[in-house]
Amino acid sequence: MSYDFSTAEEPKWFVDENLAQQWTSQDSEFQVKWTLGDITWEPLAKCKELQALDEYLELHRVKQPHNLLCKTRSSCD
Repeated sequence: MSYDFSTAEEPKWFVDENLAQQWTSQDSEFQVKWTLGDITWEPLAKCKELQALDEYLELHRVKQPHNLLCKTRSSCD
């Protein structure tokens, strides 16, 4: 008798929180802390549907990511 220990689906990764935000030449990126402890920078397109983004925006008292302040005016243009 043999057993198949493989999974039918890829493992799912979950986000704990967004730690920071930075503007790039094209858009905004968010520093994401994953439940397993990894921290990565992810583009806004990958973060739009995350509860963690909603919480981050609420913490900064804005409704949309484009309303987050820029460190320098030239990076907002």
